[in-house]
Amino acid sequence: MSEQERPQDVNAQPQNPEQFQAAREAAEQKIRQAIEQYASKIPGGEQFASQAKDAATNVLNTLEKEAGNRLGGIVSGAGGILEGLFGKRKKEDEPPPS
Repeated sequence: MSEQERPQDVNAQPQNPEQFQAAREAAEQKIRQAIEQYASKIPGGEQFASQAKDAATNVLNTLEKEAGNRLGGIVSGAGGILEGLFGKRKKEDEPPPS
């Protein structure tokens, strides 16, 4: 079974930037193929295929950006929580937690 024929777990979550990029490319390729197939079945659909592909790319860009924003917020929040748990003092003259 080839790489493309192998079923993919749609719920699998990439763990590193290379996996995110690979997942993005696979999604974009499948979306573009679906648009081409659909456009070819609609009279005059080919003239709008490029516009639809551009829109799909923009959707993926937005999704990626929002995921990065949320991940950044989670990381920042986790840092604050960890600082609180491990007693990083906000002021030099503040006594350590008891």
